[in-house]
Amino acid sequence: MDRYSLIAEQQKGHVYYRCHTKNCPQSCVREETISTEVSRFFQKVRYDDREREYYKSRISTLKATWAGRREEETKSLDLKQSQIKDRLNRLTDAYLDQSLDKSMFEERKKSLLLEQKAVEENLANVARSNGSSPDKIEIFLELAGNAWLSHKLATPEDAREMLNIFTSNRQAEGKKICLKPSIAFQEIVNRPKIDGCAPGRNRTYIKTLEESCSIH
Repeated sequence: MDRYSLIAEQQKGHVYYRCHTKNCPQSCVREETISTEVSRFFQKVRYDDREREYYKSRISTLKATWAGRREEETKSLDLKQSQIKDRLNRLTDAYLDQSLDKSMFEERKKSLLLEQKAVEENLANVARSNGSSPDKIEIFLELAGNAWLSHKLATPEDAREMLNIFTSNRQAEGKKICLKPSIAFQEIVNRPKIDGCAPGRNRTYIKTLEESCSIH
């Protein structure tokens, strides 16, 4: 599918976006049409007051439990690491006692070393997280929730940059503009709309956020 770019030009006091490529089938689109559609898109991202309170409550819960989850995960991984070391020692003893031939010893040793490496990587992930995941989710939700107002007050350059961040596919079809959210914001834009019950609207989405807040 061919893609063309629309370029702004002013005619009779209005700004129109037109493709200057020869034989392009796309007709021109008025700036007001684009602005209206962009505003509608950011309205989909915008939270109402109940949603804000709900997200705030869930983030507070995540922060309160995060340290305990990290500690439990570290203890579990330390135990696994100790068990692997014991199994390696017993394997070596069995080989020295000639209970295992060399090929079997090497095969089992390789498997245990791979398992040990995976545990070490998970421990490193826990150490790197350092309680930051709930904070990152909070920042992300704040960015999304304030997107409509931020875009409205932004300079033209910043507004275009925001649109690039929040959308991944921007197309003109006749007189219509189609904006698709980028992967990071798809869950927010497409969250179910159930009037009168903000937690119900966002149960699936907040669950996705909590799962993304896992340590490894």
